[in-house]
Amino acid sequence: MNISALNQQFGNNNHLIFFEGTGSLPCVKIKNAHAECTLSLYGAHVLSFKPAGQPDLLWMSDTSAFENGKAIRGGIPLCFPWFGPHESDSSKPQHGFARLSEWNVISTQQLQDGSTELVLMLKENEETMKLWPFLFE
Repeated sequence: MNISALNQQFGNNNHLIFFEGTGSLPCVKIKNAHAECTLSLYGAHVLSFKPAGQPDLLWMSDTSAFENGKAIRGGIPLCFPWFGPHESDSSKPQHGFARLSEWNVISTQQLQDGSTELVLMLKENEETMKLWPFLFE
């Protein structure tokens, strides 16, 4: 789904905006009374987190490639379905494939307490089945 379609279906001009990030990776910025957060849909990777009135709590590497097929360095990554090198096949991606996959937006919502909910999903596909032959969602 392109950035315009993401904003039209899931965006909220006041609190949640999708945009093209570094390396043209699709990203979302969430801003509410509690905090500001930037997340890449590539890897469902948290790039920045700033509690209200505070500086960014996360470190990001200046050498991160921000491109498909390469892991983002820094922030908060997701590792799935294994952590570290694959135990029997070193040609498989370090820390699994979830951080090298584009995640789908399922829903967004502004909650009564002022926080923001963003639900993402990654599901098995032809490529993931080659690396890990199991159904998942």
